[in-house]
This record gives sequence, structure tokens and C-alpha cells, in this order.
Amino acid sequence: MKNFQKVMAVTIIALLFSCSAKKTASDNIQLITDSSFEGTIVVVDNAPFSKLALQVNDSTSYYIECSESLTDSLLNEQGELYKIFFSEKIETQLGTKIVVSKIEKIK
Repeated sequence: MKNFQKVMAVTIIALLFSCSAKKTASDNIQLITDSSFEGTIVVVDNAPFSKLALQVNDSTSYYIECSESLTDSLLNEQGELYKIFFSEKIETQLGTKIVVSKIEKIK
């Protein structure tokens, strides 16, 4: 029985290390197809560094990267519910940023 426990412990540790060892700097950008989040359009940070974000729950929000015209449009939609489709998810020092490919307003 002790050998089984040792084998299981070693296997679990090996799996954890193999998963974490595959992470590289290039993994900070993930290409995604047909992924989306639903949430509220908000503005985060202070002027002049304020940015658009999608708040999906009380503790999670994603910075939004999109065209200037879409940014201007979404600034007028603060507090509204949207489904944001994105093509990339990028980890930055400030948080996670999503690159918008399409938006849908939720009524």
C-alpha cells in the first residue's frame, strides 16, 4: 500500500511540473476562435489613462482592445450588458486584455 501511495504522489507531482513547465513567454498571447464573455461595459483606471473593460463578475474584468470608432461607441454604453466575441486573449502587467472581433448588446 505504501508503494502505491508513493507512486501516486510522484505521478501527481510529475503532472504538475509538466503542466507548469510548458508555460513560456510566448504563451502570454492566446489565439482563440469563437470565444466570448458576457458582462457590463465599464471604464477602469483614472484619466488620462482610463480604459474600456468588460466586467464579467464582481472580481473579474477584461480590458477591451478594439477600433477607435468602437471604443467611442462603447464609451457611451457604460453600464450596459454586452456579449463580446474576441480573437485573442493577452496577459499584460495590468491584467488580461481581449481583442474584440464582434459585439452584441444583450437586452
